[in-house]
Amino acid sequence: MGLAALAARAEVDEETADLLLYVTLFAVQRVTHPVAVLPVLEALRPLGEKAPHRYAVALAAASELATLGQ
Repeated sequence: MGLAALAARAEVDEETADLLLYVTLFAVQRVTHPVAVLPVLEALRPLGEKAPHRYAVALAAASELATLGQ
């Protein structure tokens, strides 16, 4: 997730943004506490502008973490 967050600050194309968010999804699913993933998702928002579908999937995964935590 850290590499994707760093890349979000750089100029990347749609394909790269899609790939970075795809890989990030697996890390998001393994986070044990939902609050820990929120700053990362915020940092990845610029990638979400280039690959909105992948970003929405990552947000959905994070929302499931919040549901499971209650």
